[in-house]
Amino acid sequence: MFKPFCAWGLVLVVAGFSVAGETPPGVGQGAAPPSEAFKLLERPASELRIEKALDEPATFDLVDVPLDAVMKQVSQRYGIRIRMDRRAMGALGIDGDMPITFKIAGVRLRSALELMLGEIDVTYLMRDEALMITMPEAVEDDLETRVYDVTDLVVIGDVSDPKGEDFGTLIEVVMATVWPESWLETHGGPGGIGRCVVGNVRALVITQTQPAHREVAQLLADLRKPSPLGTRGDPWQREAEQRIEAALDGPITIAAKETPLAKLVEELSQQHKVPIIIRRRTLEALGIDANAPITCEASEIHLRSALRWIVQDLELDYAVTNEAVLISSTDDLECWMSTRVYDVTDLVTFQDEQGRRWQDFDPLWDLITETLCPETWAEVHGGPGQIRGFSRSKVGMFVITQTYGIHRRIAELLARLRQVGPPVPPDGPFPVRPRPVKPYHVPGSKPLVGPLSHDDVAGKAHLKVTAEQLKKTVISPHTEEPIAPDKNVLWCNTLALAWNELCDLSGGPVQLVPDHPMVAILNKRAASKEDLDAASYVARAGLASDGIFEQIRRELEKKFSSQASPVLLDAMAQHELVDWFAYAYLFKNLPFECEFGRWADRLQFDGQPVEAFGLIPSSPDVSNNSIIAEQVSVLDYRSDDDFIVELHTKAKDDRLILAKVAPEGTLEDTIDAIRRRVERAEPKWLQPGDTLLVPVLNFDVMREYGELHMRNLKSDNSAISGPVLAMVQSIRFRLDERGAVLKSEAVVGGLGMAETVTLGPKPRNLIFDKPFLILLCRRGAKRPYFALWVGNIELLVASQPRRQ
Repeated sequence: MFKPFCAWGLVLVVAGFSVAGETPPGVGQGAAPPSEAFKLLERPASELRIEKALDEPATFDLVDVPLDAVMKQVSQRYGIRIRMDRRAMGALGIDGDMPITFKIAGVRLRSALELMLGEIDVTYLMRDEALMITMPEAVEDDLETRVYDVTDLVVIGDVSDPKGEDFGTLIEVVMATVWPESWLETHGGPGGIGRCVVGNVRALVITQTQPAHREVAQLLADLRKPSPLGTRGDPWQREAEQRIEAALDGPITIAAKETPLAKLVEELSQQHKVPIIIRRRTLEALGIDANAPITCEASEIHLRSALRWIVQDLELDYAVTNEAVLISSTDDLECWMSTRVYDVTDLVTFQDEQGRRWQDFDPLWDLITETLCPETWAEVHGGPGQIRGFSRSKVGMFVITQTYGIHRRIAELLARLRQVGPPVPPDGPFPVRPRPVKPYHVPGSKPLVGPLSHDDVAGKAHLKVTAEQLKKTVISPHTEEPIAPDKNVLWCNTLALAWNELCDLSGGPVQLVPDHPMVAILNKRAASKEDLDAASYVARAGLASDGIFEQIRRELEKKFSSQASPVLLDAMAQHELVDWFAYAYLFKNLPFECEFGRWADRLQFDGQPVEAFGLIPSSPDVSNNSIIAEQVSVLDYRSDDDFIVELHTKAKDDRLILAKVAPEGTLEDTIDAIRRRVERAEPKWLQPGDTLLVPVLNFDVMREYGELHMRNLKSDNSAISGPVLAMVQSIRFRLDERGAVLKSEAVVGGLGMAETVTLGPKPRNLIFDKPFLILLCRRGAKRPYFALWVGNIELLVASQPRRQ
């Protein structure tokens, strides 16, 4: 059984001497030769012969030839051993007698095999010095660990300066664009990726399948030599695709009358010397006859247009892949995605007034994802398409995984953009634009330029609403809120902190006329600054005439540098009627040391599927991974429906506690009951076989306390006596496999000098599939600074079906 982190640990320990594996083709090009530490043991000569054979030209003209006979012929022709995984294939009714009909010429053996075997839903891999014909599932279980020298791709400045390295961006690009669903860190798959440094050599240590390793090697090579219109594939593949594209753009005359589709396609293939393959089994599954009669007459049109004319009535399409033109259904072709690297330096590079260059990927990023099939992009609508920015030296690149059709549209868009103005030479002059103080960035998506703002760290909210739009959620200014059945109760202490400042400014408890029950509870000052560390918040109150807004801004700048992103503060500062003002800002980032697995189809909360993260024993070795498991403490366990856990983060002085318990009467009572249980219980680590599943939350909610607006504040300080003009709180919260992020802001502002206005040893299932409580608190503090009772799915991230 595969143990990703154990495997990494072994590699890192022995890296100073030698590492088993092979340097993939193309890796290290343009960089200094790998040091002795990264010289990899050569693979057996028989496997090298197979690799060489797979790159040789291949021609097949088969009509109902048994699979065994085809493989025997390949073995003899290319001098390689071929084995059949008959047990795995037989389980699905595939044997050596299965007839193969396949015709192709002018491609490499590897492409021919992928297209031919794909027709019968099998594939190949190299195992035990032979080419094994087997099922795709077997390939997913056959993992290899390889080391890639990436010094030239991760070193920004001096190689001796650790801060001059950016492994993170490269790792993110690899995991996002090379078989995204296969990585442990992002989707709980079997693939693992780590970094290794020995001397001046920086390397990635990757455990993956053979096809994924081929994709990684090619991606690294493409990053070293990108093209303005998209670099894809090794030299052979690039040359083949260029030849095909040239033929598709060539003029033809076609006169087909009731000609069988297969015959017509074969004629076009021979006339224009372009390999064209019909996915016969896919068409059969859709009830489409590969010999359906086609009538098409046209002269002087491009071959690509003729192909669409031919197949459009059958609701089919084509794509260029594996050195051939593939005709199939649209749904099938969407699965044949490829990754290309686009050099967009001239479109994303700018200079400031002093001539200093900087890159801004965001406008072009948005243009591509918002105009070219938005529903297909993961960052826009959860589609399969991926886009990542990457900078190397002065070169700005987009790494994009998409279908053939969308890649063509991207290339056309970039070409048209370059026609708008003359091309920018490599050394400028680039357009002059002021460099933003806080560049926009979504973690895990858009490229990073400069320090992340708090909004950037939190990322894009899955749910961004006002409190009025939520039908089953109560945003409360205090913890004495009753917990009702099937209701969420959300609380953060920022409004209480702002209220406390207002009390201090007014010289005592706040009095409003007419009164409101909320006021008495807030005047108890149950929440306080003692619940927080000074570095995480700003809370102030004062008069506009005394410059309170600028004082708060200076304190935010001093405490958070340029990372603070206040919204309510700026809005209130522009309000001409505000005379007195109380404010609080809180930011907490609690990342996990090691990311949990992410699942879209493993958790149902009250019977409805939601996104989740955690540990699952049935997933390949995720639950047995000691590094991840050590991030979980079971504080108190009574049953699968009554337990409390703590998820440990890098923020050692903060606690992230989750409690699946029966609620008490109020949020406050429930918090107290959990505190008593935690104080009495003895924490334990996860046991082998334990399951942990936590729903993902990612929301941004704004609550306007309109019930207190225009009530008159009475105070011994006459300067702040007058009606409450605004009382607003925002709460941005994200909890997922990466950790927890909380950003909250609260304001209370009013007009001065106004008249009164009237107004067990067995495996435990720590699965949060029913109402539960989330608490964030400082270690040793009396009270939490954030609490959320999750009683329904309104704030959860609904699970979306994922493409297989």
